[in-house]
Amino acid sequence: MSKSSYTTFLILCVISLVYSACTSKEEEPAFIYVDSFNIVGTTHNIKYVEILLDNAEFIGAYPVPGLIPIVDHNGFRTTITLSAGIQENGISSTPQIYPFYTSHEEQIRLEAGKIDTISPVISYKSTAAFSGDLEFVLDLDGNPNTTIINGNICSGDSPFGTGSIALNRTDSVIIEASYEISGLKNAENNNPAAFIEMDYLTDLSFQVGLIGVLGSVESNPVFPFGVNPNSEWNKIYFNITPDLVNTDFEDFRIVIFASLPSDMEEGSICLRRMSVVHFKP
Repeated sequence: MSKSSYTTFLILCVISLVYSACTSKEEEPAFIYVDSFNIVGTTHNIKYVEILLDNAEFIGAYPVPGLIPIVDHNGFRTTITLSAGIQENGISSTPQIYPFYTSHEEQIRLEAGKIDTISPVISYKSTAAFSGDLEFVLDLDGNPNTTIINGNICSGDSPFGTGSIALNRTDSVIIEASYEISGLKNAENNNPAAFIEMDYLTDLSFQVGLIGVLGSVESNPVFPFGVNPNSEWNKIYFNITPDLVNTDFEDFRIVIFASLPSDMEEGSICLRRMSVVHFKP
């Protein structure tokens, strides 16, 4: 090969490489739009979705509803598993997959540039157990005028209730405890996970806590959880698992504490569907 021919060959190679580099690009993703989750017969406050492909490839966790890109699966029929995530203890910085919800699974043929919409339908796992709507039976503040009652003192209240609280300048503090809840530490497969679920509407801040019970001995109440005023019905999930694991107490009471601020003449709290969810013994 002559020198001029060799030079021409090199130039053609360089041009070919440059053209290839300029025309190559990342594969265009397919998209799934995850709509809000649906749980028949109850409320929820699902904020996130965790996505798994073909039961193996973790895609990530995303806010819902939301549009999610997926690459490297163009043209393939893919099994998509969606798990529901909540804000643990109502805190946005502590997202967690809720252990008592089932996952939603369906097959989709992903195509580049195409948007597939999924409306996940889930339920509680068959291994989940519920305390039922909590009843508050123990007065700890010594004032019979402050109690959690069934009633419709809040706008938008519903028959799915735990009760309502009304405070005023005369009766300004409430501390009420539920009946004893048993079986939380004897869960199937030694899984002691337990959460308090609660729908609430309130113009007062209040606290939610626990009392440990062992035979005739009861602990002082502790209040690890706080709730801020909210003018619309909202659902919150309190993780009491650490409180179960790190104690010798076998049974528990749930406690509500609220105090009317000095700048308010009256205030109210509405609670509904307040229950302890755990795994069956």
